Amino acid sequence: MSTSTRPAPVLGTAPRWRNLALYAFAVFGWELVVGLALDGAIRGAVGERWAPAVHWLVTAAGWLAGALLLLRHAPWRADDPVATPAGGARRAAYAAAALVLAVGSRAALTHEWKPLAEATRLRDDVGSAFAPSLAALVVYYLVEVLVIVTLLGYGQRWGEASRGRPDVPWGGFVLATTWGLVHVLLQGPAGGAYAMGAAVLYGVLHRAVRGRLGPTYALVAAAFVL
Repeated sequence: MSTSTRPAPVLGTAPRWRNLALYAFAVFGWELVVGLALDGAIRGAVGERWAPAVHWLVTAAGWLAGALLLLRHAPWRADDPVATPAGGARRAAYAAAALVLAVGSRAALTHEWKPLAEATRLRDDVGSAFAPSLAALVVYYLVEVLVIVTLLGYGQRWGEASRGRPDVPWGGFVLATTWGLVHVLLQGPAGGAYAMGAAVLYGVLHRAVRGRLGPTYALVAAAFVL
């Protein structure tokens, strides 16, 4: 019987994962820079009708660069050695429940379905620029999800390295107390409370697929966009 000579993966230390999680959170700050330093120039260059689309694309470009830079350090693996190898059916049930709860609670809170409501508002705001603006908004959301997933992954590693218990959605808790908490300032107490709750549910989705990047991204994108 042969034995594998493959070296054990280096999982890193809690401070390293903490720092990477905080770097991922800092990537979100790029939109603040765009809003404060660039939006005036954008409006002057393209006009009010096209300004939102350009804002979203410039923001998404910065987020994408930051996320890809951070993901170079990420141990995204199908054979995640610190994940709990729970049964596939149970993981699927957790994922389905978290997805339905994330989408359903937002619809109940806002009394609208996000894709339809945002498309309607956008059409009213930008008129003939609707189609390219909608495409820019979709790009913006999909890249935001990538940053969210990056923060989830590093937050999960931070929690596991410092507390153990890989079955706990540490990444969701870290996301809730960073990205989620900021929404209290941006959207008020109700919007912030939803964002924090959704962040924890995203953490559940992350654990349900054992932290794999592709499945985590697909599930969080569905919950976030729908």
